[in-house]
Amino acid sequence: MPKPPEKTTTTKRRTMLIPLFINSAAQKVLERRQYSSNKFPDCQNEKDFENLVGAVCKNNGCTAVCNDKNTFNSICIHHRGLPASRDPNSTAAIVSNNSATQYQQLHNHQQYWTCCGRKTTNLLGCTKGSHRWIIRQRVVENIRHDWFYRGGHVHLSIFSRSTVPQGTRVESDGLTLDVVIAHGFGLKETVRHFDLYAEILPAESLVLVSEKKVEIILKQMKREHWPRLCHEEGVGAVCLFDDDGGAMCDLDDD
Repeated sequence: MPKPPEKTTTTKRRTMLIPLFINSAAQKVLERRQYSSNKFPDCQNEKDFENLVGAVCKNNGCTAVCNDKNTFNSICIHHRGLPASRDPNSTAAIVSNNSATQYQQLHNHQQYWTCCGRKTTNLLGCTKGSHRWIIRQRVVENIRHDWFYRGGHVHLSIFSRSTVPQGTRVESDGLTLDVVIAHGFGLKETVRHFDLYAEILPAESLVLVSEKKVEIILKQMKREHWPRLCHEEGVGAVCLFDDDGGAMCDLDDD
């Protein structure tokens, strides 16, 4: 079993947000629910303010966290619509074909807000209104996930239903991966940290959200064999190899 690359902490590394894309099926599910008030009761009563500390605003494009009364009463700048793709079916084709060129095309392809047409990389909302606070339940138990690598990319799938793009965040400094997933239509939150086996390129990686899972596709710095996902031995052991230099496994980090 090859040893993982040595990791040093002498150089400060920059953490990057990995771009996120949502496919058409998942988008339609969110549109149907549209964060319905019947399913997501708003916490707007200032009398209950003390219970709202740490709550997040569920309006699209708003990243506000309720820390004090000033935040509670502040103006919410958000998007009325949802993230959409001009080619929403491209993600499925890219994953199935596993083409490096197609990965790059998707990475360069920008999604937009249905309400104003702005790119989703533009976080500034187009509408002013009131915050709609919800308190997410932190999910402690592990959610099932697995991984494989092929063609210079490492695929990590985290199986969570009804993932909400707003509130879902994947960041990496190239050696570590921090994942926050808002699922259950935004009412649940799962946080995971991975100390990766080898270095990846965050700027050339991406996140795909579908109805039942979040797939994180990481571009390898070097196209090399990964015997496991994580740097620590015994975490993410590989179960199956193929003839094309790829591998698949269930991630076991107990």
